[in-house]
Amino acid sequence: MIFISKISKLYRLSDWWTYILPPVLGLVYIQVLIYALKPEKIYIDFLLFIFSFIGTASFGFLLNDTTDINEDFQAGKRNHVANLSVPKRYLLLCLSFIISGLPWLFITYNPAALSFLVLQVLLLIIYSVPPVRLKRFKYPAVFTDAFYSSVLPSLIALFLFAYNNNYYNVHWLFLLIISLCMLLKGVRNIIVHQIEDFNNDVRINAKTLVVSNGIIRSQGFIYRIILPLELLSLLGFIVSLASIIDLKTSYIILFLCLLLVYAYSIKRITTQYKFAHYFINDFYGDFLPVFILILLGLGSNYFLIFLAFHFLIFRKKPLFLLFSYLVNHFLYHRIIVWLYYKMFCNQYVQKLFKKSIR
Repeated sequence: MIFISKISKLYRLSDWWTYILPPVLGLVYIQVLIYALKPEKIYIDFLLFIFSFIGTASFGFLLNDTTDINEDFQAGKRNHVANLSVPKRYLLLCLSFIISGLPWLFITYNPAALSFLVLQVLLLIIYSVPPVRLKRFKYPAVFTDAFYSSVLPSLIALFLFAYNNNYYNVHWLFLLIISLCMLLKGVRNIIVHQIEDFNNDVRINAKTLVVSNGIIRSQGFIYRIILPLELLSLLGFIVSLASIIDLKTSYIILFLCLLLVYAYSIKRITTQYKFAHYFINDFYGDFLPVFILILLGLGSNYFLIFLAFHFLIFRKKPLFLLFSYLVNHFLYHRIIVWLYYKMFCNQYVQKLFKKSIR
């Protein structure tokens, strides 16, 4: 457990496993639904894709922490890579880079998806590594982060699992809407991250967008410009998706019911001020994958296994937290414990048992 904890902190697993990977998987599930792909056709590419994603994300975060060692030290910010020797740092970077690229020797060949992966790795490098180091510049830093963390992983997933080459000749608008959603999501998340890092950035005189504009103006930019645009693009995404997969009335009812449960689960674990921020983030990373997997499960029981695994490996998501809350507090404490008490601890019941034994 200690080893796993160290690996998790070193690779900053919590930063990308819970927030970056799930929305990408949601888009993979959408492609599976659109093409009516069988589990046996996609599972190898699916596993290899996740393996590559883990390598790419690990490479990006390790590289960023390696190049931030001096700045983090000046800001008094903990950097787990700083505790490693220089050979170990570069060994882990090389290992992550290999894990990122090796699966593509076996994945079904897709030049578009592979090109997006190469572009993603290049952006990760020029974002962190001198002399370019785009993170020093307020606007390039925001858009570069949004592209390599949200837009490009989504495009890789969409193109990789688009086995029908004619698909994007018809649905380019759907692709553009998704790209816009992911771009706005990425911009919003990096600005929120800079707001949270504001004090550290001020200590080292970093010229981030938030340091330049201030926290109040940056928050206003998010809630007055980014979020309204994102909600409009999200609505466009839902409408275009519904037209492509031809949602039945029963599916729409399921969508609305699950959306209400999801909104309630978000409301339970966040403040009102940040509700919209977490709502949209987890809509892509929690609600959408679960909803699509339920639709897939209605057609094939194999996808119910996917749904179970998705719940288990993303246990910090609102729907899982609500599910575990209901199971723990209502099913266990309110029903099972109550029944146990009534059957074995109630004096009247105990007397009845004694009489029956006699």
